[in-house]
Amino acid sequence: MNVEVKPGAVVFMPDTLKLYPGETVKINPSGNALHYRWFPPVGLSRADIADPVANPKVNTRYFVTAITEAGCETRDSVNVIVMKDTYMDLPNAFAPGRGANGVFKVIHLGNAKLTKFTVFNRWGVKMFETNDINQGWDGSYNGQPQPMGVYMYTIEAETAVGTKVNKQGNVTMLR
Repeated sequence: MNVEVKPGAVVFMPDTLKLYPGETVKINPSGNALHYRWFPPVGLSRADIADPVANPKVNTRYFVTAITEAGCETRDSVNVIVMKDTYMDLPNAFAPGRGANGVFKVIHLGNAKLTKFTVFNRWGVKMFETNDINQGWDGSYNGQPQPMGVYMYTIEAETAVGTKVNKQGNVTMLR
């Protein structure tokens, strides 16, 4: 007599995912399942795929039933937390051209409209200005690399829910 033992179903998901205004979040479980059923289906792109896109209007706990090829099932859940407003900040240091922190720019989670982002040197000379939230300062002025030191910045923006953001501060450029 041959006895074939199939592995049990396994599914792994984070406990919580955060959703900022104007964004969606892809729920991407890992494991050995081939078929998935999500509940509730409200706010999901599809309720019968492994990695649906979630966009609920309120905080929602999604439950998934994951089924292997052999019919083994397991269940898990994830909380999607709907944040009330966009998160915006700027780093306090950057190193031009070096990796992920090679450009000084606004960090944002959620949608926002940037009215003005300006960088000044210590004598008040405008080094950089933009209204594109995805654009940042590369540490140069008129194509010339600027010296290592402390620079001042100001930002004016409006979040997706209408909150006005005005920030100013210092950033250290490292070479």
